[in-house]
Amino acid sequence: MRTVFSKTNFIRVKVGTFVVETNAQFPSDIDLLWDAMRKAIILTEQWYENRQLSH
Repeated sequence: MRTVFSKTNFIRVKVGTFVVETNAQFPSDIDLLWDAMRKAIILTEQWYENRQLSH
């Protein structure tokens, strides 16, 4: 049990935790490259639109 203090009263709180097994996918080199290229294309398109350039 843990006591939580406030200015007017005390509250007792019980806290618990647990672990869940998941299938976390770590990024591979090709995934990171794909994300970088996708973001570069989006930023380039925004840059062109902000300067009112035609493509």
